[in-house]
Amino acid sequence: MDDTQWLTFCKYARRVKTFRPCGARVPVQVEQEFISSLQHCPTSYLPLLPNVTDLEWSELSFSTLDGSGISLLKYFVGPAVTTVTLSLQRWLVYPSPKPAILADLPKFCPNVTSFTVVVGLLWEYQPCREVGRMVTQWPRLHTLRTCALPQPMMDQLFSRRTLESLYLDYHRSSPNYIGRIPDAVCEFTLGVDSSSLCTRILETVYASPTRFHLAVGMNERPEEAEFKKTFHLLPLRLDTSRLLSLTIQPRASIVGIPIPMWHTLELRELLVSTFVKFAALRELDLDLFCTAEMSDADYAHVAGSLVHLRSLKLGAANPFISRPWPAASIGAVIAVLRYCKHLETLHLLFNASIPPPGGLTMPDGRVALSEELVRQGCIQQMYYQALRWLFANRGCDYWRHSILL
Repeated sequence: MDDTQWLTFCKYARRVKTFRPCGARVPVQVEQEFISSLQHCPTSYLPLLPNVTDLEWSELSFSTLDGSGISLLKYFVGPAVTTVTLSLQRWLVYPSPKPAILADLPKFCPNVTSFTVVVGLLWEYQPCREVGRMVTQWPRLHTLRTCALPQPMMDQLFSRRTLESLYLDYHRSSPNYIGRIPDAVCEFTLGVDSSSLCTRILETVYASPTRFHLAVGMNERPEEAEFKKTFHLLPLRLDTSRLLSLTIQPRASIVGIPIPMWHTLELRELLVSTFVKFAALRELDLDLFCTAEMSDADYAHVAGSLVHLRSLKLGAANPFISRPWPAASIGAVIAVLRYCKHLETLHLLFNASIPPPGGLTMPDGRVALSEELVRQGCIQQMYYQALRWLFANRGCDYWRHSILL
């Protein structure tokens, strides 16, 4: 470009704070001209976007085989960058010296505080050491999402006590961390390929976050016995007095292959015996597991133990796996609302054809749900009216709550 065009580019380039390159396919000639023009850019002009703070790099579609997309990173990274997100497809097959930019990334942008790397097509390989050498060079890192790292590198990261949010992605070949995650890590996410792998990891780690998210691979039909081991370990490996938010959900073990809808678990004994130990919880999300077997008494036990809940999401997954209809009645809703005075969000499955014992008494003393109303076929309408009254009586907006009928 001529001098006038360059001045115009610089004028607008200084305004750019976030950079997310498009991964759309382009003609070969255009991509070659694009790469050639960048490669002839004088070093004194770099970085081309000097004030970018948030850099999100997904490999360009035309460069996944030769690694040229990685090489282009050096034209955009600079000392102003504090947040880096990398989505890479074929780390192992990048031809040398293309991946050198990854090793030198901390030199180009030394002030990173948030780093995310997601590597696809891993099979049996994980770039644990390569990523570890990168992230240990950022002394002020407070948010990190990465594959599992070798023990010495994890210890080095934790010794700084700067991390506040940590996401570790484990696969079969991942190194196992042994030790305690610092209390400074308030948000901890664990992604694993299977429940057996999750059990192996939880047996060697202890953490005390305020928020914990567990994503378990379930492409293969889950073994309930293995999940019991995993769930029973949770109160032993997490600080039950400090945890405020707990989310457990299935995920795909293999990228691009969805989880079959019947691959879920029936939760009753596990829920009642395990999660009631987390008495400080404000949020409990098990929405993608099946709670069709849970009774009104089970819900009363859970709610009576977790009285500080603001959000409770249970069992929106396929309820037809273990039984044709949920075992709970509207009595489960009543029990939850009675014990959890601060509740704002509720996802709960119940069977609207089951009247609660003794019916439901309205504020004027009238029984809203009785055997006679059931015989008259009015139960659905009366449930609707009763639920409106229940939420109104709590001083809440009925329409802000989610009830699965």
